[in-house]
Amino acid sequence: MNQNSVDEPARRASSKANIAVDPVAVIQGVYPYLKSIISLAILTLLGLYRVLIYLTSQLVKPILVLSPIPIILYILSPVFTFCQVLLDVLVFAPVRTAVYILDAVYPLYVFVGVACITGCLLGLAARFVSEWLVKMVDKPARSKPQNEVEDA
Repeated sequence: MNQNSVDEPARRASSKANIAVDPVAVIQGVYPYLKSIISLAILTLLGLYRVLIYLTSQLVKPILVLSPIPIILYILSPVFTFCQVLLDVLVFAPVRTAVYILDAVYPLYVFVGVACITGCLLGLAARFVSEWLVKMVDKPARSKPQNEVEDA
């Protein structure tokens, strides 16, 4: 009996070691608990956020009620409206008009720009070609020997 009682834990350990653990089964067993824990954590954080927002709004309400800013804004609203209309008439309308005109004229601007660049390149090429031709035509006249020039 002593021999069996000593061998019993060893047999149990070896039988547990031979059992293959299925990871899918383990994950399926743990998944409901993880889902509950994550849901609880999210709900707790959401509740804390709502409490913080509520407390902040309750602390700020007296400051806003006693603040003179809404009264000043109400009194100055005609000035703000006038400035907005003035800004619209003097700044935004001319800018919109200029942008519209520039959009309409852009193709003409590109065409004239390309024509100017092409004209410059053709003019430079013609200048180099004419200089080369003048040098070619002028070379024989300058290459006369000195004796012929003196005889004439």
